[in-house]
Amino acid sequence: MSQQAFMMDKTYNPQEIEQKTYAAWEASGAFIARRDPDKKPYCIVMPPPNITGQLHMGHAWDTTMQDILIRYHRMLGDATLWLPGTDHASIATEARIVEQLGKVLEDARAAVKQADEETAGSRRHLEAMQTARAKAQKAAQEAFANRDETLGHSTFPDADTCRGALMSQEALLESERQISAHRDSLQEATGRLKQAEDLLKRHPAAGDIESLRLAAQAAVARLKEAQNRLHSAQSRQESLKKVKEDIQNLDERFREVADRYAVVGRLAEVAQGQGGGAKVSFQRWVLGAYLDDVLASATRRLTAMSKGRYRLERQRESTDLRRAGGLDVAVYDAWSNRSRSAVTLSGGEGFLAALSLALGLAQTVQEYAGGTRLDTIFVDEGFGGLDQDALDLATEALMELKDSGRLVGVITHVPELRQVIDARLEVHGGPAGSWTRFVVP
Repeated sequence: MSQQAFMMDKTYNPQEIEQKTYAAWEASGAFIARRDPDKKPYCIVMPPPNITGQLHMGHAWDTTMQDILIRYHRMLGDATLWLPGTDHASIATEARIVEQLGKVLEDARAAVKQADEETAGSRRHLEAMQTARAKAQKAAQEAFANRDETLGHSTFPDADTCRGALMSQEALLESERQISAHRDSLQEATGRLKQAEDLLKRHPAAGDIESLRLAAQAAVARLKEAQNRLHSAQSRQESLKKVKEDIQNLDERFREVADRYAVVGRLAEVAQGQGGGAKVSFQRWVLGAYLDDVLASATRRLTAMSKGRYRLERQRESTDLRRAGGLDVAVYDAWSNRSRSAVTLSGGEGFLAALSLALGLAQTVQEYAGGTRLDTIFVDEGFGGLDQDALDLATEALMELKDSGRLVGVITHVPELRQVIDARLEVHGGPAGSWTRFVVP
């Protein structure tokens, strides 16, 4: 059986579907009411779309309820019809259409009024142009009629000589400009003369030429001094401009350095543990990786010596952000099912943890040093704070080191250790002073 691929359009085109469906409904008589005297009639009129174009959940709810009722009565066997028609929405439709028609009518009236005003303005402008034309024609006729009389009173013998003496438009405009400039200069000079006359009337001493000459010399001297100061200020300005350019160049170099520092400085801050949050430098981070190996080795011994209660781990979160972190040691207590700082251990527990760390460090150093063996270990005190069980476990750990070929030295005053340490140096005290002796098997 062959199969054909069916491609679905990306968008829904209602015209391609709804027109065919609606035509099929009309052809089948779905909207025609057929009375059946043997069946109970039931009809719902479907309202038209909302004229405002704003649909909400109420429209969907109303249509859904109508569809449910129509289907229900059809299942009951009633003569059911769901007929598209009109309802109260037609009132809103009519009101909206009337409102829109009113706006169109107002716009048309405004357009007609504007057209009338423009027509009246054009008519007035045309009348003014016609009047000006008539005046110009009358003036031209009068000038032509008086041409001979005017030439007789002038220095020109005939009209051709008069035309030759006429200035071009450019020359006429230049002459008018020069006349206007001369008129402005004359008015300005007249004004200055009037001011001088008024000043002379108010100050008769101003007529003393010698005093004015001395005053003029003093003014010239002050002018030169001012010019010197101006030159000095200009020189200083040039120097300041040079300084400004140097500052701008330094500022550009500073921005370049700042941009480089934004990356390098950030890396340096992170490497030094100053990047915010936990203050863990790169060095402490590397040491933390080594510490994890030491703690893993030490945990195996501490778990055995504490009978499965404690295990060592690195404290990830610093409790004091003012100091560097990353190398703090915590201990997990299986009895309380939580981690706490190693400083909270009791004296005996702390000794076991320290002993485990020492042994774990020795083993880790041996692994990282390419098999370099640490043959000797010394333990100074700490056994006195252990109970009997912890003392036995610590002793067993030391005996394991001894059996592995290492030399273990213990400095203690605990009598029980004498029973397990066969080779020892005993220190005794007496009235005559201290004395020692070696005890060997």
